Amino acid sequence: MIIEAGYDLFELFAPMLFAKHGSKAKRGTWVLAMDESLRNLHTTKVGGDASEAIENRIPKIVTALNKRALCPVAYYAVAHLDTQLSHDYSEPFEHFAETLRLAPELIQHELLSIYFSNGKSLYSDGPRYSFRDYIGYEHLPRTATIPGPHECSCSCLACTQHEEMLQRNWERHRAATAGES
Repeated sequence: MIIEAGYDLFELFAPMLFAKHGSKAKRGTWVLAMDESLRNLHTTKVGGDASEAIENRIPKIVTALNKRALCPVAYYAVAHLDTQLSHDYSEPFEHFAETLRLAPELIQHELLSIYFSNGKSLYSDGPRYSFRDYIGYEHLPRTATIPGPHECSCSCLACTQHEEMLQRNWERHRAATAGES
C-alpha cells in the first residue's frame, strides 16, 4: 500500500487507537515505517512499557524502524494509546512530538504524523487529507498510474523507477552479504 494522505495513516492505526467497550486500562505505541516512495513497509508495536517516558523509548523506536535493514525507512508515523489520559492531553502530546522530532537517533527518518489517543478521542499533528494539499509536504513523492501492458524491456516512468529501486535493493543486499563474510 502506498500512503498518499493522512487518512491512509489513520486507517492503518485506527484499530489500535480506540479501546473496545469494557476493556481495561490499555497503553501502547506503534510505528508505521515507509520507504522512499511512501510504501507501507511494516507496522510494529514498540516494546517496553508504554507509560515510560518517550525519551527512554527512543532506542526501541529506532529498533522498530530498522528491523528490516535491506529496505531502508525514509518516513514514519507514530501512534500512541493511553486510556489513562484525560480529555485534555495536548501537553503530553506536545512533549511526545517534540521529543521525537528532536531525537538525533531519528534524524535520518522523516516523521509524517503522530496520533495520540485516550481510547475515545484522538489528537494528531499530521495532515488529514492528501499530502499534496498541505504546505510543507510538497516534497513527498506522489503516485502515478501508468496503464499497461508493460513489456520486459519497458522504459516508461513506472518501470524505470521500479528497476532503479530493484537495483538499489540488490546493491544493499550484496553489501550486506559481503559485510557478513
